[in-house]
Amino acid sequence: MRSSIKFAVATALAVATVSCTFASVKSGDVIYRCAFSEPGADAGWQGLDNPAVSWSTTPAGQKALHIANPVDGAHNAAVTRSFDVTKLRGLHLIVSARVKAKDVVKPEHSYNGIKVMLVVKSPSGDRYNQLPDVYGTFDWKDIQFNSEVPADTTSVDLMLGIENTSGAADFDDIKVTVSGAPPDAVAKPISAPVKAGDPIYHWTFSDPGADAGWQGMDNPAIGWKATPPSMKALRIVNAVGGALNAAAYIPLDVAKVRGHRLVVSANVKATDVVKPPQPWNGVKVMLVVKSPKGDQYDQLPDVHGTFDWRDIRFNSDVPANATSVTLVLAIENTSGTADFDNVKITAADTP
Repeated sequence: MRSSIKFAVATALAVATVSCTFASVKSGDVIYRCAFSEPGADAGWQGLDNPAVSWSTTPAGQKALHIANPVDGAHNAAVTRSFDVTKLRGLHLIVSARVKAKDVVKPEHSYNGIKVMLVVKSPSGDRYNQLPDVYGTFDWKDIQFNSEVPADTTSVDLMLGIENTSGAADFDDIKVTVSGAPPDAVAKPISAPVKAGDPIYHWTFSDPGADAGWQGMDNPAIGWKATPPSMKALRIVNAVGGALNAAAYIPLDVAKVRGHRLVVSANVKATDVVKPPQPWNGVKVMLVVKSPKGDQYDQLPDVHGTFDWRDIRFNSDVPANATSVTLVLAIENTSGTADFDNVKITAADTP
C-alpha cells in the first residue's frame, strides 16, 4: 500500500460470539454494561491471558482491567468481546468507558494509543469507531463516542487496549447505550441515477450540514478557514515540529458507484507545504477503493508548495465488486497548510 494514512487499526484476535441480555431496544437503553468488580463480568472477554493484561484496584476498592505495554516490549495489547449482531443492526450507539492512564507515550497516529473501540464489519465497509488522541497520564475520566451499526452488519466487537505505544491504562464501567436510529453517516448522493455526467456528490463547506458524515474533524490539525465572500473551507495544518499526518475522510455509498469511472475534483489552496519524500505524499485529495482484487489509492501526485486556489482532479475506476469507497482530504508526511472546498465526484463513464 503506497499511502501511509490509515483510517483504522485493529489488533486481530479470534473471538467467540457472546450474546448479551437485551430487553427493549429504544433510545436511552443501556444494552451492555460491564463493571469488572461484579461477579462474572469478565465472561466473554478474549485476550485476558495476555501477560500484558491483569487486574488493578480502584481507590474505592473496585476491580478494574489493567493493560501495561513496557517500553522495550510488544506495543500492542488488547482484550475484545463480541456482541449478538442481530440485536444491534440499524441502531445508533453511544459507547463509553471509565479510563485511567499512566505514562502512555504519544503514539505515531491519532488512532493509536489507548483504545476503547467498536469494530463494526459489513459489506458496505468496515468501521473502527473510537475517540482518537487518548494518551498521557490522567486520573479516571469518561471516554465516549458514537457508532452507527448498518443494517447489513455482519459482526460487532468491542476492544479495550493500548496500541503502538508504551504505558499503562485501567478500564472499567464499560457501557453501550442506544441513542436512536442511526442517521445516515454515509454521504447522500444528490441524484439517484448514475450515468455519465451525473454529479453524484458535491460538498461546499459553507452550505449548512456540509460537514455531516466527515470523520477526523476532531483532530486539532483540522479546522475551518473563512474565504471571501462569506464562504468556509476545510483547513488542515501540519506543524513543522508536530505530527505530519492529518486527514478528514468520509465513506461513500459503494452501491451508487460500483462499476463506474469517476472524476474526483476539489478546489485546493496551499501555503508552505514542504516537498515530501514520495510523490503520493503531500496535499492529498484521494479516493480509497477496496475490493477483493486489490485496494486502490487514486489521487493526483506531487501536490505541494504554495499556490492560490486551483482545481485538483483525477479519474478513479470503481470495480463492480468494490466493498468500500472512501474520500480523503489530507496532508501526509510533510508540514504546511492546505484549504479544501467545492469537492465533487462526478460519473464519467463505465470503466
